Amino acid sequence: DTIIEDFVLSMRIGMRGYKVKYEPNASALETASASMADEWKRKVRICAGGFQSLKYLPGICNPFRFGWLSILFLSHRFLRWAVVPFLLPLMLLVTTLLAYSSAFYAGMLVLELIAITMGIIGLLWRSKTAISKLITIPGYILMMNAAAYAGLFRYLKGSQSVVWEKAKRESNILSTQ
Repeated sequence: DTIIEDFVLSMRIGMRGYKVKYEPNASALETASASMADEWKRKVRICAGGFQSLKYLPGICNPFRFGWLSILFLSHRFLRWAVVPFLLPLMLLVTTLLAYSSAFYAGMLVLELIAITMGIIGLLWRSKTAISKLITIPGYILMMNAAAYAGLFRYLKGSQSVVWEKAKRESNILSTQ
């Protein structure tokens, strides 16, 4: 009943004191999702699994018990899934409140609003121009953070099945040797 079983199994191996090592000669090829909708489904499932992994990895957040493994988990996984998406709206609120008293924060608010607007445009605009590709980056970041909320709600509701729908991928796979 584990959503992201490959991650949880690797972490359990590390929690038992074994090393999970990088193999420089191993290779894998994963193409991009065929659409933003497919990427959304994938990110929501991964985020739901990330929250679920806290249940299956007891004590993983304790660096005194698991050392660097805990620090890596907290910095790479937990902050990305559980902290950053919730700090971004708080940052916008604080910047908005401070903008009335400081030109610096007023400028920061303008930059934040431009970034959010670019993200929304990036999610809606689907052309292949260089400008569109540039605007897609803030759109992807916006989508990833929204997926963290959706993943949390899906985890809390218990509605994420461990049997998942495979995301459609771009078909332009390069041949490997």
